[in-house]
Amino acid sequence: MSDSAAAKLKSLLDASGFPFQLAVEQAVRSLPESKGWRVTGREYPFRTANGTKYIDLVVSNGMTHLVIECKRSREATWVFLMPDEKQIKRSHARICWTDTKPQRRSLMGWGDVQVDPASPESEFCAVRGQGEKGTPLLERIASATSEAADGLARDLLKLRRGEDVSNVVIPVIVTNTDLVVSAFHPSDVDLLTGDVNAPDFSAVQHVRFRKSLADSAVPDEFEPEFLDDLAAASERTVFVVRSSHLAQWLDDFQMSAPDQSSPWVNARHAEEAMG
Repeated sequence: MSDSAAAKLKSLLDASGFPFQLAVEQAVRSLPESKGWRVTGREYPFRTANGTKYIDLVVSNGMTHLVIECKRSREATWVFLMPDEKQIKRSHARICWTDTKPQRRSLMGWGDVQVDPASPESEFCAVRGQGEKGTPLLERIASATSEAADGLARDLLKLRRGEDVSNVVIPVIVTNTDLVVSAFHPSDVDLLTGDVNAPDFSAVQHVRFRKSLADSAVPDEFEPEFLDDLAAASERTVFVVRSSHLAQWLDDFQMSAPDQSSPWVNARHAEEAMG
């Protein structure tokens, strides 16, 4: 094969995201067994109202399952806005959970737990070249990844039916993109130009993107009293982790329920209260 033909094929290969996905998978498989993380799914199919879709990777540790979307980009930077200093270091995250018990109906939902290591939390992300038409890039990826978490959770409910089992499913975007947080106060924004005066920028290795996503499923039994209740019910946390830092993030990963009360336990209490 000529050098020019090989160069064209390499260009085609490099344009695909699959080599990056395979490299992320290998990084997980290379972790020590003692860490407990293992790849339990690759190109895992799940059903939606619009047909079958696929999860790049499912990585599990006991009853904790990460739905990983791999996103390779070239010379890109994602800038996360931090208009509130409280967002700089957050531990809470709204994740998906399932709960099954003998002779009880299976439950599934989204609720807050504590996930370490702590990281900045943002609702807004600026990406160069994404334009002003349509859904912004990260919102599209986050929506698809949280939908995938719902899909995997539904499949988990089919396993070990009738047993006392609780699972958590966490959406994660792994990317080679530079992640930057921009801290500023809204009063620093010029209302005439829309420009930010003297914003502070810092590079980070991981961030939690928390937002109400339009495609997020809200339980049929949920009866919101106010519009913001409905928006809160569709809130999701999607973790964004730099690929070069993934092994360290998994090594540091710890999850616990806030105030010693998990959302699935609260859901069971509510079910009992309703008779």
